[in-house]
Amino acid sequence: MKRQKKGKSKDVEKVPEIRTHQLVSYHEIQLATNNFDESNLIGVGGSGSVYKGILSGGTLVAIKVLDLQSEEVCKREESNLNLLQRVAIMLDVAVAIEYLHHGHNTPIVHCDLKPANVLLDKDMVAHVGDFGISKILAISKSMAYTETLGTLGTLHQGIVCASGHVYSYNIMLMEILTKRRPTDEEICNQNLDSRKWITQSFLGTMMDVVDANLFSEEEQVTCKSEICIASMIELALDCTKEMPVSRITMKEVVKRLNKVKNTFLET
Repeated sequence: MKRQKKGKSKDVEKVPEIRTHQLVSYHEIQLATNNFDESNLIGVGGSGSVYKGILSGGTLVAIKVLDLQSEEVCKREESNLNLLQRVAIMLDVAVAIEYLHHGHNTPIVHCDLKPANVLLDKDMVAHVGDFGISKILAISKSMAYTETLGTLGTLHQGIVCASGHVYSYNIMLMEILTKRRPTDEEICNQNLDSRKWITQSFLGTMMDVVDANLFSEEEQVTCKSEICIASMIELALDCTKEMPVSRITMKEVVKRLNKVKNTFLET
């Protein structure tokens, strides 16, 4: 009988491999569509064309090619979200993340939560998208190390866990309030992260920290607005504490954001 080699016990384990979205290269798409041959064209819309293709494994796929010259795709309207809109959007995202954490027997962690992966519909309701590198945490496992990392500055220490997800959400909340990314030059040049930068800046005037476009020229910054902003910054700081055990859950985040929204709407 062979003796098992002793190894260091790990407090956390890797997440078991799960089936995720297949990654397909542009070259594979060219082969699948015979270099986008007209015989494979199955539809043309206002924003592009759709081709059918067969991948090397025999999977039938539909591939949409955007027409970047079309007016519908390129048309952009310069506008900024006001404070109430940003509160509502971040509340929508918080509700979605709360569902991922607590709506199933097995928690799900997005792994790449950032503004670019939040889509707004025509009613300005936020929807979380791009679950390509999301992880399902194994039953009875509260966290796991992973080689798959999300966007720089949003996934804390490469650890996949619910509290790490809370950290990512509130880094995004800071970005929405300040219009500063975690990789912003001003932050990186001072060898700071978003949390430390806001903490240091918060010691001065709060309104110097937040995005100047939160309020239009016609809008007046009220005491109520300042209370809402202060509450959101405090929430973000509470959720990005160094020790994961010190962070609140997404249920508490939703509760506090609802309170902020209701305070703002009070007449």
